[in-house]
Amino acid sequence: TVVTFVDEPGVDQGGLTADLHSSFWREVLKPEHGLFEQLAEGGAYLPRANADKERLSLVGRFLLKSVLDDHPTGPGPSTFLLEFLSGAHETRAFRDSHPTYALQLLANADPVCAQSWSNLLPLSDEELEATT
Repeated sequence: TVVTFVDEPGVDQGGLTADLHSSFWREVLKPEHGLFEQLAEGGAYLPRANADKERLSLVGRFLLKSVLDDHPTGPGPSTFLLEFLSGAHETRAFRDSHPTYALQLLANADPVCAQSWSNLLPLSDEELEATT
């Protein structure tokens, strides 16, 4: 990859490319673009349900380039999103042998919600029924 920033002299020896990737992820996650939403303050980002699919597809291509070339995406994209896109969620997050793994992924996007669900795990069936 060769990167040249407009009106900024520089030779790309890896730093400009890394800056491009990091700048892209900072910008694309901003709410005004309507592609991603942050479920909780300080949590990771997930695609908006009503986001433009074509634009999300383009972001997905850039994500693939970032991951394959080992460039930073920053803390923005949620771990669950990355696992879902790679297909790992089927073998890890939703397996009976790892019942709390999905909650760990959820905590990355929404720590409060994950904690609420975690609080229900030790309850008996009767105690769970009483919560509804």
